[in-house]
Amino acid sequence: MNTEAFVCLRTVDDAAVPLPDSSVLCLGNFDGVHPGHQALLRRGVEMAKERGVACGVFLFDPPSSDYLCDTPPGHLTTRRERSAMLSAFGISFYIAADFSAMRDMPPELFAQSVLRDQLCAVGLVCGYNFRFGAGGRGDTALLRGIFGAENVSVIPCVSVDDRAVSASAIRSLLLGGKTEEAAVLLGRPYTLNAPVNHGKELARHWGMPTANQFFPAGKLIPAPGVYYTHCTVDGTVYDAVSNVGIRPSVSGDTHIPNCESYLLNFTGDLYGKQMQTVFLHFVRPEVHFSSPDQLRTQMRADIDSAGHYFAKGGRQ
Repeated sequence: MNTEAFVCLRTVDDAAVPLPDSSVLCLGNFDGVHPGHQALLRRGVEMAKERGVACGVFLFDPPSSDYLCDTPPGHLTTRRERSAMLSAFGISFYIAADFSAMRDMPPELFAQSVLRDQLCAVGLVCGYNFRFGAGGRGDTALLRGIFGAENVSVIPCVSVDDRAVSASAIRSLLLGGKTEEAAVLLGRPYTLNAPVNHGKELARHWGMPTANQFFPAGKLIPAPGVYYTHCTVDGTVYDAVSNVGIRPSVSGDTHIPNCESYLLNFTGDLYGKQMQTVFLHFVRPEVHFSSPDQLRTQMRADIDSAGHYFAKGGRQ
C-alpha cells in the first residue's frame, strides 16, 4: 500500500515535511480544537516528550462527517485556524488523510499497516469514543491490543458546567443562537476571520458604514440575526454590532449569507483588510423590513443598543 496515495504530511504552517522516524500521534478531527481536543493534545505532547519523539496529529481532511452526513455540518475552524491552534499546543506536524480512500479499510489493517508500519507511530492518543475502520468497528481496545496498553492513552469525556464537550453540541448551540453557551463549550467565543469586501453601501449612504465579510467555504454560519461582536482590525479591537444572514430587505442583493458589521467609534476605510469578528451575544433573528426607512430605523436602534451593552461591560 502506498501511503502517499491517501496521506499528506504538513507542518502546521502548511509546508510539506518528511515523515518522522517515529512519533506519538493524536487521532481525531479536531474541528474547533475545543477543550476535549486540548486535553488530548496536551497528553500527546507529554507522551512524546517521555519517549523523546515528535508529536503530530492524524486527521481526515475533509473530515469524515463531510462524507457520512447527507448535509455536511459547517466547520468551527478553517484549516488555517485549526493549524494555528495546533501549533500553539506544541504540535509540529499533521497528517491529513483521504477518508474516502480509507473508509472501507479493515480496522486492523488501518492500525497495523497505516498507523504503526507506515506512519511509524510508537504512541497514540485518542478520545474515549474514537472509532475507525470499515463500519466503525475499530475502537480503543483494538488499538491497545496492537500497540500495547502503555502506548495508547485514552482521554475520557471532557465536560464543562456538567455538559459534555463536542463539536456537534457546539454547532447546535451556534445554529440555535445560543452564542454564550457555545463559547463555554468551545472555550472561547466563535469567530470569523475574513477580508472586508465591498457591499451595496446602502448603510454608508445613511451615515452608518458597515464592513462586509463572507464566510469561508465550509465554515459554519451561525443563526441568522443580529449580534453584539468584537471586530479586530490591524491589532485594534472595536465594539461592534453585526448582522449575519442574506439581507432579505435589500433589493437586488445576491442574498449570499454574509456578516455585515458596524464598528462603534471607528472612522476609516476597511476594504480589503483582514478582520476578525468575535460573536459575543445573539440579539434577535434576521427580519425582513417592508421599507428602507424601517431598515434604517432598526439599524440605528441596534447600534444604540450595542452602545448600551458595551457601556455596561458586555452585560444585558
